[in-house]
Amino acid sequence: MFQPHPDVIPEPWPRFIAVMSTLTFLSTLTIFLRIVERWTRSCFGWDDWTMFASFFSSLGFLALFILCPTVGGAGYHVETYTIPQLNTFLKIIYAGNIVYNASVCLSKASVIFYYRRIFAVNYRFHIYTNALLVALSILFISEELGLTFAYNPVEAQWNVGMPHTEINSAPFWLTCGITYIIFDILILVTPLFQVWKLKLTFKRKLLITGLFLLGSTVAVATLLRLIYVATVDFNDLTYTDTNPALWAGIEISLSIICMNLPIVYTLWREVRRKDQPKLTPKGTVGSSLITFGSKPSRPKLSKKSAYENLELTEQPTAYEAYIEAGDMAETASTAPLSDVVQVQRSYRVV
Repeated sequence: MFQPHPDVIPEPWPRFIAVMSTLTFLSTLTIFLRIVERWTRSCFGWDDWTMFASFFSSLGFLALFILCPTVGGAGYHVETYTIPQLNTFLKIIYAGNIVYNASVCLSKASVIFYYRRIFAVNYRFHIYTNALLVALSILFISEELGLTFAYNPVEAQWNVGMPHTEINSAPFWLTCGITYIIFDILILVTPLFQVWKLKLTFKRKLLITGLFLLGSTVAVATLLRLIYVATVDFNDLTYTDTNPALWAGIEISLSIICMNLPIVYTLWREVRRKDQPKLTPKGTVGSSLITFGSKPSRPKLSKKSAYENLELTEQPTAYEAYIEAGDMAETASTAPLSDVVQVQRSYRVV
């Protein structure tokens, strides 16, 4: 005899909604700080637009996550649902999968575009990031198509009882998750080689490396989601899909938070720098305005002394630089270089 489930939100969904709401608030805060940093420098780029798209997708996922137990009645065994209730639940799950994939891929694209900003002088690095973007685009399209056409006809994904054929869902989701982890590892390792080539103190290299490595928490969330996906009973999805849905939401929020932290760090350093008193060098008899790649103006100094006392003019997209011999230049922070950066050079009379 059919026994419907109670019309209440079961545990642990209320706690899970609270966790997701908190993480979404934190991601919103980091997005706000990112906008402030970019606005002050007037330097919005592809990394920002893809991050904003990922953030709005995450808001859509949060809405679907809340609808899952409140409207879809998730949390009970499948035999306690009527056909219309199952159809409603499956529609929410289908939309959630599409939004999840979009948000995760967009956040990964954002960080790759960000790397292209801060390491703009490295041509080989540009080729490498282009390859990553192409591979990520192929992954995104493949998974969206896989999610859309997992059932034939497509409507059978949310219409219980419709005759259909379908793919094996468990291997598909496991393959997608493993691919995401591989991308996370590549994204984590990508900037480290460049950071340790910069002319920074050992302490600052460790700090910047730590900021980038915070992204490893995303890979951990993806791994935990995969573990729970492996335990899902697709014949009782209404009851067993709770933990995978939670970790999917955590993965989305952590992706946004971790990818925004380097920008937040840049904003924090800029605020600290503005709060420090400005010192006017004494004994300066002259200065010359040069650009990266230009020849040193007179008086001629040795290669070592010519680049020891450098101060950047107030440029909107760069505030620190270290020039090596020749025309190579790299940022000494996570802020990007502009196309033309002017450097104020001073000489002391001895």
